[in-house]
Amino acid sequence: MFHATDLAPTDDRAALESLGTVFVADIHSTRFEQPCPAQVGGCCTVYPTRPMMCRDYNCALLLKVEEGAIGEADARVIVDSATTLRDRVHAGLAELDAGWPRMLGSQHLTQRVIRAHKRHGSSPELEHVVDDALKLQAMISEHFTVRPDPDNAP
Repeated sequence: MFHATDLAPTDDRAALESLGTVFVADIHSTRFEQPCPAQVGGCCTVYPTRPMMCRDYNCALLLKVEEGAIGEADARVIVDSATTLRDRVHAGLAELDAGWPRMLGSQHLTQRVIRAHKRHGSSPELEHVVDDALKLQAMISEHFTVRPDPDNAP
């Protein structure tokens, strides 16, 4: 659901590189763009060597599954719905705002919607994108924000 994942210096990049992963480096970090090419059918194909960020990622939805508050099948429906929304928003914004980076983090998503509105004004196409973007942001906030790992809490 996010635009990029940071790599730790100790992460093994080979498996991701073999999938054609696009890496971006600056003075602060090295990261790879999302969606992750290692995700196939909702499963990680490099699970044993996945990056540390992925190992440490404990979103609210995962914790609910681990606590038994929601079943895996219901969680999969939520993930699939969010992925569908993400793809629709990305496609809609790409049509309305070609050339803008393909980022969908909350801040970037808001910037893209504002930019599309400034360029095109109000239109039915933009209204659909805005509706989907708002739904996506709500889903990210409710289900995919990172929660502290209770086993690693200070």
